[in-house]
Amino acid sequence: MLSGLKITSWLLVFWISVIFCALSVVHVSNACRLLASQLSTLEGESNILQEMWGKYLLEKSSYTSLINIENKAIDELQMRAPRQDEFIVVSP
Repeated sequence: MLSGLKITSWLLVFWISVIFCALSVVHVSNACRLLASQLSTLEGESNILQEMWGKYLLEKSSYTSLINIENKAIDELQMRAPRQDEFIVVSP
């Protein structure tokens, strides 16, 4: 009688362990799916930011070209190149 009770209690412990493991697998699978989804979203955002950075660099290089700077100085600041008689030579 005692051995039958012992076997029954071990079977109960075994089945509770199996159910707990199964629920743990479901929980971990769901957590992995959520993290994979977040990773995919973040990679998409990273790609968008990389594209924006590339566009920014192109825009920056076009604004800092010497021709643009010279045209801006002439048009907006009314600057001009100095004449020959306006040069001053400073010797040490």
